[in-house]
Amino acid sequence: MQSLFWKKFIRIMPLPDAIITLAAGQSQLLLIQKAKALGYCVIAVDRDPNAIGFALADEKLVMSTYDPQPIIEALQPLKQRYRICGVPNASAGPPIITAAYLCEALGISALPPEKAFQLVHKHALAVLCDTHQIPIPKTLDMATFPCVVKPSLSLKGKSGITVVDSANKLKPAFEAAKSLSQDGHVVIQEYIEGTDVTLLAMVFDGKLYPITLFDEINEQTSEKTIMPNRLELPSKYTGTEVESRIHQLANQLIRAAEIQRSPLLLSCRIPKNQQPVLIEAPLNLGGDQICEKLLPQASEYDYVSAMIKAMCGHPPEFSPLVSQKTVTVFSLPWTRYAKLPSLPSLNPLQKKQLCPLSNTDDEEVIIELPDFQFYSDQDGSNRITHRVVRNKQSGLVYNNPCYTPEGFSVLFEKAGHSYGFGNLNRASWLKERIEWVTGRLPSIQSVLDIGCGRGDFLFHLPEHCQLMGVDIDAGSIDSANHYFQEHAPERTFQFLHAHFESFSAPYTPDLITMFHVLEHLPQPLDVLRHLRKMANENTRLILEVPVTDMAAQGVRVDLCGYFSVMHLFHFSRATLHAILASAGWQIIDAEQINLPQYNGYRVLAQPMVEQTFHPDENVKTKDLEDIKSCLKIWQSVCNDIISKIESIPPQVPVVVYGAGLHSEYLSHLTPLFQQDRPFLFVDNDPSKMGTTLHGIPILNPNQINWRQQDFYVIPSTFIGTPSVIQSLLDMGFPHSKIIALYKN
Repeated sequence: MQSLFWKKFIRIMPLPDAIITLAAGQSQLLLIQKAKALGYCVIAVDRDPNAIGFALADEKLVMSTYDPQPIIEALQPLKQRYRICGVPNASAGPPIITAAYLCEALGISALPPEKAFQLVHKHALAVLCDTHQIPIPKTLDMATFPCVVKPSLSLKGKSGITVVDSANKLKPAFEAAKSLSQDGHVVIQEYIEGTDVTLLAMVFDGKLYPITLFDEINEQTSEKTIMPNRLELPSKYTGTEVESRIHQLANQLIRAAEIQRSPLLLSCRIPKNQQPVLIEAPLNLGGDQICEKLLPQASEYDYVSAMIKAMCGHPPEFSPLVSQKTVTVFSLPWTRYAKLPSLPSLNPLQKKQLCPLSNTDDEEVIIELPDFQFYSDQDGSNRITHRVVRNKQSGLVYNNPCYTPEGFSVLFEKAGHSYGFGNLNRASWLKERIEWVTGRLPSIQSVLDIGCGRGDFLFHLPEHCQLMGVDIDAGSIDSANHYFQEHAPERTFQFLHAHFESFSAPYTPDLITMFHVLEHLPQPLDVLRHLRKMANENTRLILEVPVTDMAAQGVRVDLCGYFSVMHLFHFSRATLHAILASAGWQIIDAEQINLPQYNGYRVLAQPMVEQTFHPDENVKTKDLEDIKSCLKIWQSVCNDIISKIESIPPQVPVVVYGAGLHSEYLSHLTPLFQQDRPFLFVDNDPSKMGTTLHGIPILNPNQINWRQQDFYVIPSTFIGTPSVIQSLLDMGFPHSKIIALYKN
């Protein structure tokens, strides 16, 4: 009887009300806190299992907020435990579309998902507005100047928006916008002179409920990129005819997009004729500048709580907001460094190897940096153990563990063309190489370039040469084929995407070249033997690598050091000669390349019978002394950099300009990120923008107003330091706030 009573009691107990929040990061934290205070349970969705909002959530769904179907499936069992009554979204971009799909699946009044798509993607928004006669800047098929170039769906905020005033600036603005566009589309619109104003409102049962109007003050950088500066509330148009016209425009959009229930941020440009023109209309609560700063400073009205209740079906009970004058300056997403959890010393990206010369593992460790991360934060799959060893029997220095084929492709994928010869003026090193080759081998007819990249070296060889290039990077091969087809279609050329130790050549070349490739390869001896097999007695090999002999003299001294994580083998002249002889190549000429800040040792070799390796103890002793000198120089560089870092005033924010391997070395070898201060990364590489490195956001440099002087900047690059400094000065940043780690 008692059991039956409890079953009946449980059956009639109402399910607790719950909301869904798409993302659970810092930007969604206020929404989660307000929902909990109102008595709602929170189902939080975020692909980051460590998202800060998960600590307050009742249910955690670790999945992407961009893909609605897996979320809908995951909600099925939760519907038995909660009455899911709203999706009050605080995220911009694709989550707005996801929210529409979730509401549709849950039977919650919102708007059709296809309409949400049109509001999120600017190229689709233009079509929607044109169809319903909603005023919007005209989309241009052929640019007239000035015009505005923008991503259709920005990676972040207003990034990538540029006012273009001449034809020569159109292409770089277009490429910048495309690199920051999530959907790959770029919108080119007429430029309308005027001021920017935003309507903050909600829509309930298809009716507009205006809350307030605020002005958005933007600035243009020296490159004409749009940068948000501040928000001002109330707007100078509050209580005017312009405000009424903005409400009319909002109602037009509500009808066109069939919006039933949603927050609404309607951004408009107000030209001289005072007729508002729609710029964008995201259906989210607004960023933390609005929810956490602007509105709380202006009024006691609890906008976030009111919006949550309305999105859960409670009719709005408020009048338009009356506030005191408030100004909120946009702030940057400063973040403190987060040490990532350690991983096992050996993962699928690496494997142990024997010395290719002695075929033993009789080795001593020279350098070890565990948990070394390649580029942006992932799930740990891009972290390795960087261990450099010296084989005691052969004296050869190499990375052990080495990369597996999978590891090689994963870890070097984002490196692209960034390693190799970024350290020289391209024209200078091309000219020097071509003159060196043609001066020694004037009668060559065919050339095979191993690690050809985009084919720059081959392109500048004499026109009579038959050309072939091989590279493991498919993008480089595509670029090379495209460039030659466009600029040299009459020449005889062939480019192969293949592994160096196994590709097939259609003919035996007169000359094989490898410029700064061998040190990057996991199996250098196998590659050299493969090249020997395809050679004949007249074939010549030109090979160039960095060597410890030159590094020990202080050539190119930077934080990455001679034993860089990008180099898998670290040759001396002696060990280079030995591995060539073991593969069947005899050196007939050798030269140290005399260029500034350049470690290049070049050899010319011809085929011979493979030689058995016999170590020379005197040579090994000399090489060991050079290794010690390299390490001593490296330590001196580290100490000098540390002293410069320690000169930065405590707790002052720091922007690190460059989010590549140099910054990873900074985290391992210096106390920079151990300091109690906020950080940001900026990087010119579009693939890194919008991601994080050790939890710190990586921004496009154009997202920062460099005229601010309340932070310091560290150029995290060696060769690129002068160009970064000049770029900062050109953008108005004071030289006194730049911490140059190198004197170059």
